[in-house]
Amino acid sequence: APSSSVSLRDFMASFMRHKEDSGTIEPSTMRGYRAEARQMDSCIGNVRLANLSVEDASSWMRDMGADGYAPKSRSKAFRLLKQALKWAVAQDLIAKNPYDFCKPPKRVKTPINALSREERTRMLRLAMQAEPQPLGFAVEIALTTGMRRGEACALRWPDLSDDGSITVSHAPGDGDGGSHAKGPRTRSP
Repeated sequence: APSSSVSLRDFMASFMRHKEDSGTIEPSTMRGYRAEARQMDSCIGNVRLANLSVEDASSWMRDMGADGYAPKSRSKAFRLLKQALKWAVAQDLIAKNPYDFCKPPKRVKTPINALSREERTRMLRLAMQAEPQPLGFAVEIALTTGMRRGEACALRWPDLSDDGSITVSHAPGDGDGGSHAKGPRTRSP
């Protein structure tokens, strides 16, 4: 198996089909994976899977940095390839994962861009005066509960109780057929 002549490009196409067929990946996540695979393909797609080296990873990450990709984008692409190569080892396509010996790009924490107390107060006042009223209600819910935008947009009447509590039971998802309701991003008891 390690002498296989399959290119990284062909291997990644196979890996993406495997991920999609598993049914465990959201369509929006698969779109992101495909974009990362295209970027990968432009730099190292022609390299034979069996010949992929630590140096290939390092030069690819340097090239992405030189092309202006943010550290977070580079890190996501790196993690996808590392995951794919782990699957290649499990499929006996390669003997070891060369990316186990590489450091991912350093992730830079971006500061949270939150409204100040005064800005929140002003936004709430404007939301209460907004027309159409449902928009103002959605803004008020988001500002006072800390819900994500999608969670507030996916609220249904049964999620609102008479005692004033709100249950986050859905978030919007998007797929080939359009939008659909899915479980929230995180579940809390």
